[in-house]
Amino acid sequence: MPRPTPSTEILNLFHSLDSQDDWHRQRSVVVNWLGSWTGVEEALFFDVRRSDEGFSPEDFLFSPYFHQTITPLGPKLGYAETHPEWKKGSLYYPLPPFRGRSPGVLLIRCAHPARLYQERRADLALLSSKIRDLLALDEAASHPVFPKSHQPSFTEHEAPTQGPGLETPHLPVYLADDSGSLVDFNSAFGLLFGYASVAEIQARDTPFFHPVDRTRELQELRKTNHVNGYPLSVQHASGHFLKVRDYAVRQNGQIRGIFFDVTKDDEEKAQMREALRLQEHLNNAFLTATLTLEKTQTTSIRALARLAEYRDHETGWHLERISEYSRILATEILKVQPLSFQISETYVQDLTLSSLLHDIGKVGIPDAILRKKGPLSDEEWTVMKKHTEWGWEILNQADKELGQQSFLTMAGQIALSHHERWDGTGYPRGLRGEEIPLSARIEAIADVYDALTSARPYKEAWSHEDSVDTIVKLKGIQFDPVLVDIFWSVQENFRQVKQRFAQNLAQTADFEAAP
Repeated sequence: MPRPTPSTEILNLFHSLDSQDDWHRQRSVVVNWLGSWTGVEEALFFDVRRSDEGFSPEDFLFSPYFHQTITPLGPKLGYAETHPEWKKGSLYYPLPPFRGRSPGVLLIRCAHPARLYQERRADLALLSSKIRDLLALDEAASHPVFPKSHQPSFTEHEAPTQGPGLETPHLPVYLADDSGSLVDFNSAFGLLFGYASVAEIQARDTPFFHPVDRTRELQELRKTNHVNGYPLSVQHASGHFLKVRDYAVRQNGQIRGIFFDVTKDDEEKAQMREALRLQEHLNNAFLTATLTLEKTQTTSIRALARLAEYRDHETGWHLERISEYSRILATEILKVQPLSFQISETYVQDLTLSSLLHDIGKVGIPDAILRKKGPLSDEEWTVMKKHTEWGWEILNQADKELGQQSFLTMAGQIALSHHERWDGTGYPRGLRGEEIPLSARIEAIADVYDALTSARPYKEAWSHEDSVDTIVKLKGIQFDPVLVDIFWSVQENFRQVKQRFAQNLAQTADFEAAP
């Protein structure tokens, strides 16, 4: 089975555990971390080594998989007997064996243990192994690694016969003199690093410890008499270096320590950092591509919309002004969310873009009608009204070809309905009130304000104040009354947009008139 890859979250937890030098505090850190998981009601850890925990490992079915109910094997129910709320909806996870038996159980009460197990199985596997090692360290710290009867001579080149206490843990244990030189180690240590004796290590041409790392660790030991997970580089008999964490105590001129091999963990961290770096690079590349695509899309839409604008008599910057006015209204709606107008930031963005296409149907209107300077006849007016339906057909067909809803869906609604009126007397379908899509009701105010404040061959531009008064008078008649109130509250923003584009137009005219 492949080894689970540690997440950043659990690596941070391991760092927190390694910073503690007391098992009881480490246990609290684990329980609190498990309790912070989404959906977890309570978390516990049962230490099999302690008789006061209320059960033995035989009281529970030790399986690496979840069960909806704690299943007793022996005559006792242990904790579940005195706490019946744990009998259902609990996930329990035993630690890996230590000396032939599991030293403890993680017990997590939650509403959906199956789901939690699937989501957190990698974290549980890594955490259970970590706790097993912490318990081994705690036990090793509670019992002398070397028996008192075994007092190795620090001048001996051959390792003395190992006493039974040295072989007690399954972890790599060493004994060093006060200068840091090795004088003895157990079989687990020898197997890890490939040495049979201290003499074999001393006979090497290169140092066993990385000299800088070991010197700094000894300085720390002389100050505090202990180190907790100090990082070292140690040379294997084959010549390559292993990364280890040293848990050591300095006492009576001796240093007793236990090594944890973290080479693979460090490699996995490096791989994770590289993966994160690559992911960040890919995210940046994707973002750049997305922004480029959006810019290209917007540019294409503006070019398409201008097909209609260039054939009309409307003034320059008309599309940009309409888009800005629509954005101002939609942004204020997003801010206050009146009545049923529950919109999102995406809605505002789509509306700002879609409004550019509100008159796209005018590409089908004959020039004789579209460019006519005088009033239109009834027949001509009937043709002019068709631009709403033609615009909807153009955009709806494009939306269907896309195969999914997009901003074109909103653009089609705007093109079809922006000449509808609140009282139902508009065109083309005579919709009334909230039958008219919200996007089209917003566009209606933006379009009329721009038409009133812009000069046409048949009229002068109206002032901002007169235009606002006209729209307010048509509240509840032509325009949505709620939107008119919002328009009134942001009218100064409309004025600023109008002035800014007027300056742009004047600067463009001056540039074109320059010799």
